[in-house]
Amino acid sequence: MAADLWQHRVNNDDWGDGWWWTDDRLALLNAPDETFLRFLAEMVHPVVRPIPNDDDLPALVKLTVKSVPVVPTEINDPARWNETIVRLVNNLSSLGRSLAELRNAFGTGHGQAAGHIGLDARHARLAVRMATAVGVFLYEVHERNPAAG
Repeated sequence: MAADLWQHRVNNDDWGDGWWWTDDRLALLNAPDETFLRFLAEMVHPVVRPIPNDDDLPALVKLTVKSVPVVPTEINDPARWNETIVRLVNNLSSLGRSLAELRNAFGTGHGQAAGHIGLDARHARLAVRMATAVGVFLYEVHERNPAAG
């Protein structure tokens, strides 16, 4: 897969930014939550994709929703509804900080004591689904307005 990525993303530049959503080898559109979470963890892990210290998820989402129209211009009063959708997406984007707090307190990678009791799978599903909702929405906004973003 690495050779395909290099060929189509670098040499040919014939795979769009969202190629991974529809690639059958990854099967992310209908994947179980655990598979999708593992994929996201690999894609955003600092070793894979370092993020400068001065960038955080809420700031990056705010920048994104300012740069692209998030509602169709054909609806009645698009400015009003744009403001509402932007506020909703910005509020959801703050979940990144909460996810980090949960990961640090309950994650398995931080040397927890043998008797440590973590959260339930429902909490992980909530976090994954909220993060997915924001990511998919922003991706779909980009797909609708590729020149803007």
